[in-house]
Amino acid sequence: MRAAIAVVAGLLLAALLAGIGWRLTTRPYEPPARPAPGDTQRPDRTPEAPDLPVPLIPEERERAEYERARRPFMASLSESASSVGCTVGVGEDLSELTVTGSHVGAEAVDAVRDAAFRLGVERQGFRLIRFYERMPDGSGLPPRLVAEVTLRDGRWTTFMR
Repeated sequence: MRAAIAVVAGLLLAALLAGIGWRLTTRPYEPPARPAPGDTQRPDRTPEAPDLPVPLIPEERERAEYERARRPFMASLSESASSVGCTVGVGEDLSELTVTGSHVGAEAVDAVRDAAFRLGVERQGFRLIRFYERMPDGSGLPPRLVAEVTLRDGRWTTFMR
């Protein structure tokens, strides 16, 4: 009788171990849980800095304000200039408008200048419009100044080179 009890106990123990083994090997893999946002980081990692805007110096702030105010004017003038193969931009001096193209002739100067006047170039704070012609690719030469339109004493003067 003792032998029968020992056999039954052995079979129950074997069945229990087999059930535990089967449960452990057939469970789907679950990746480790990620920490919730705001949890502390591991001590060996430095915390990430928040995305703060870099403070601007007064000159950069002034340029950014001009760019924001001039955006509609520049978009309209860029559209007009592109019809004659030119691009527009602001020079180092905020009162200088630069126009650059591959072939800048009198027609292109007249078209862009007239569009700038029509759109109110003076109200945008510009006092000088410079027209540059790009040199052929690979020449290594800087763009050549073709014309200047300058505001002096309330009058605009065009000078072709």
